[in-house]
Amino acid sequence: YKRVLESDGENATALEALERIYRGSGGGPRLAGILERRATAVFDPSDRATLLSEAARLHEAAGDTAAAITAWDAVRQADEGNHAALGELARLFEKDGRSSDLANVLGEAARFADDPQERAELWVRVGALRARSLDDRDG
Repeated sequence: YKRVLESDGENATALEALERIYRGSGGGPRLAGILERRATAVFDPSDRATLLSEAARLHEAAGDTAAAITAWDAVRQADEGNHAALGELARLFEKDGRSSDLANVLGEAARFADDPQERAELWVRVGALRARSLDDRDG
């Protein structure tokens, strides 16, 4: 199946077969890579988000936070305002101490929040981050 993918990187049959093999063998990062490749060929944003979300979780479980962030960001781009992706990105940025990125993703989450209370709480967090961590008191 790998040889097939060398000549046809989006071959659905080969990708699905490798996915089954890696799922059966606990393929972690290899499975995540296959899921990401499958996601590039999927047109439905919900299906793409599902594949990429699983890949992100696998990357994080393997200790590759950077790859997890990349996958969650791809979910966010595929499905603008995806609440789960924004939440996971915020959690990972906070964990890594990436205050600027955290403020940006919280601001995006606030723009997409339907609940006024949640929106206000997110903007308060953004303001607190900018005031403390970023030393950006003017916003």
